Amino acid sequence: MVPAGNESDHQDPVERHLGLRLKELRMERGLSEAQVDALARQPVGTCKMLERGAAFFGPSQLHALARSFGIDPSFFFEGLMLDDIDPKQVPEAAVTKEAKNLAKAFHHIEDPALRKKIISLVKAVSD
Repeated sequence: MVPAGNESDHQDPVERHLGLRLKELRMERGLSEAQVDALARQPVGTCKMLERGAAFFGPSQLHALARSFGIDPSFFFEGLMLDDIDPKQVPEAAVTKEAKNLAKAFHHIEDPALRKKIISLVKAVSD
């Protein structure tokens, strides 16, 4: 695990996305951060730092996490669209249960073109 820098600094959108996907998966499985650390054989506190985007996901770490959850590593990248990610615009406290449900459903849409259309629609109705 490599620290990603001061948490108040601008977080890398990829690291933030991977962290949110890890948190989503952990919560779906009903696991604590400490349980994930133990499953993936990583130091205590690693999961928490990864979920906050305060640490770098290395390839071996992604592989270990995916293996411990019995999933393909590509899971962590699903829904990642760099052009649309701005971590400063969505504070963690603003993420409601409705937003989490929407994000969860969105990640199940496999067609990238359809995802882009949905993003455009949401942006249009939110203006």
